[in-house]
Amino acid sequence: MEHKIVSVHQPNFIPWIGYFNKIIKSDIFVILDNVQIPRGTSVANKNKIICKQGVLELVVPISHPKGNNRISTYREVLFPEKNWYVKSLKTLESVYQKAPFYNDVIPFIKATFEKNDLCEMNVFFLFEVCKLLSIKTEIVLMSDLKNIEGSKNELIISICKKMNATIYLSGKGAASYNDPLAYNKIGVELIYQEYTPVAYQQIHSKNFVANLSIVDALFNIGFEGVSELLKRTHVN
Repeated sequence: MEHKIVSVHQPNFIPWIGYFNKIIKSDIFVILDNVQIPRGTSVANKNKIICKQGVLELVVPISHPKGNNRISTYREVLFPEKNWYVKSLKTLESVYQKAPFYNDVIPFIKATFEKNDLCEMNVFFLFEVCKLLSIKTEIVLMSDLKNIEGSKNELIISICKKMNATIYLSGKGAASYNDPLAYNKIGVELIYQEYTPVAYQQIHSKNFVANLSIVDALFNIGFEGVSELLKRTHVN
């Protein structure tokens, strides 16, 4: 029987390289674009870069529709103002203007930030980075799937059934609630992503700083360089 590896993830803001490593290791990657977004700030709307002074967080302001009591899906949250991104864009321009691939990357970042809402922006970034890195994994939006039900294990199992998965590739953070027996019951093997960041040259640090947004790597080593980096970390 041919294996079909399925993985899922929320549409995070300019994710780290490990996010794309997970996509590469999958046959189908499902973006959970209509699940509830965490309250407050999280990787849904913030991520890290590095400047001369050290690690710096970029945070996207979001607002919830009236009456939602701050309980909204990724599809529902809004930007509080149209030009929210001006400060973040200026920060990236200032931090990376002397980076080797600044001119290649900054127009793409600007196009990303100009999207209408958080989910549209995050999904656009994911699809475009995968295209620019020549990642061939099939990427599906959960909102395009019918009859997907439940939460946590039930939700993922429902997706696995819909996608005819034989293997579910999970992040290690889900180990606390994953139920191996439930996956085994439907004939799906549960495995966990193994990923160790690979060092690359960073203009603002002599000692490599890991777990930053992928934009740091894009500015420093370019799309081709990140593609090669991911190949070095992709082990079947």
